[in-house]
Amino acid sequence: MLKASSAASRDGICPQSVSGTSDRRGVVHTARMAQQGSGTPADHGSPTPVDNGGTPAVPGHIVGSLVVALVSFPFAVWWLTGPVARGVPLSEDPDYFVRPPHLDPALIRTVGIVSTSLCVIGLAIALRASWTGLLRGRWWAVIGPLLLAGAVLGLGERVLTAPVIGANIGAGFGIVAGVPVVLASVAWAVSWGIHLRGHPNLAQRPRGGPGPRATPDSSPTGN
Repeated sequence: MLKASSAASRDGICPQSVSGTSDRRGVVHTARMAQQGSGTPADHGSPTPVDNGGTPAVPGHIVGSLVVALVSFPFAVWWLTGPVARGVPLSEDPDYFVRPPHLDPALIRTVGIVSTSLCVIGLAIALRASWTGLLRGRWWAVIGPLLLAGAVLGLGERVLTAPVIGANIGAGFGIVAGVPVVLASVAWAVSWGIHLRGHPNLAQRPRGGPGPRATPDSSPTGN
């Protein structure tokens, strides 16, 4: 040790400076390893976009897929439900609460298949985005009520236009119970969406928390 110190002194190098340099290199190395293990945006892609209000912004293609899914969902439910009162023959001149329009069966089938496909694809994209963290989980409190309102609309149209003999009791029940459900669902979705936009701290973090931070105690020291 004395020979190494005397040699370093002859070369103009202070032993304390050599040890401090090794310590700093160890801290930098540990910090880099922690950053690589934490999966930070710098290593794995661009960071999540943030709007002016501080709320993590949802990518445009996810918003578009959700809009398509929500618009097509009532048509998909309407087509999958089919005619409600199939046991009433048309030869008996049935009664209607609302007489349905005459539509070509081929057009009905096409609209049903297309709307169901779009709805499934849009919801699949939204679920994938929620799993990867691009769509915060709290936004499903907005999507869910809107899907409920769409389901009530699709079922309600079938009930209101069902052929019956006498009074259509189901239509009256659908209006009394269905209209408040639709209005409450839409009001909740709008109010909760505004609430989330105004409180960015309620947005959930993406999957995978921050990695361990480098500390001087855990850094290797050079001798």
